[in-house]
Amino acid sequence: MSWHPPPLLTRSHPLPLFATCEHSLEEYEVLLGAYQLSNPSSEVQARAVAEVLKNPAYEEGGSSGDLALVRLQLPVVYSRSVQPICLPAANLSFPSNTLCTVTGWGNVLSTTSLSAPKTLQQVEVPLIRAGACRCMYARVPSADPPTISDDMVCAGYAQGQKDACQGDSGGPLVCRAGAAWLLEGVVSWGEACGAPDRPGVYVRPAAHAAWLRAHLPDVELVPGEEGGTVGGGEDLCEGRGSQLQGGLGLALGLALGVWSL
Repeated sequence: MSWHPPPLLTRSHPLPLFATCEHSLEEYEVLLGAYQLSNPSSEVQARAVAEVLKNPAYEEGGSSGDLALVRLQLPVVYSRSVQPICLPAANLSFPSNTLCTVTGWGNVLSTTSLSAPKTLQQVEVPLIRAGACRCMYARVPSADPPTISDDMVCAGYAQGQKDACQGDSGGPLVCRAGAAWLLEGVVSWGEACGAPDRPGVYVRPAAHAAWLRAHLPDVELVPGEEGGTVGGGEDLCEGRGSQLQGGLGLALGLALGVWSL
């Protein structure tokens, strides 16, 4: 199956809204190149949504496989504010404690919305592998213990303070390898925002590379070096079809962050 124009990659969980009687695809719009949502510049590109394809590995009520492809009705144009990012292959992973960047227009505190002009926020957080993340969440047991699957990665600090928050769901967690940026995770869920032993949880697109490749056969995923680690990265994206078009300014209807393939 080949999608033209190329689709966006975001999380699957909010997308049942598209199928409800209250919401239809026609009501949603993707903004590319946005920086201040309340003060859009002339560089912003608005695109209607044509189709949504949810990852079959995702099950309602859970978070594993929490990814979806969103096809736009019209192509996207690269510009100063809309730039590409690389999509990793299944064998590519970043070491724990790698500092990566998460961006979004979500809440700045658990109950505090981002104020006007709603400027895009970013924060650097270190990666925490799934096993270590499970241990952190187990330190303060909850009545309904969350499931952190092997296709997930966490990011944050034991003391909390820096994190994604409500409204950032579906947005990008990107890591740098030399001169290249790769999409390591997509914001999925968390408990509170920046709470101790509660790092943010992200789904790794690399863990679902087979699904992405099945629907995007022309996309060349960036492989890891021997052992699956990240190399220098200077030419990782050069001439590849694995780039996700988007950069720092993308939003879907309900403050979903999205990246365009």
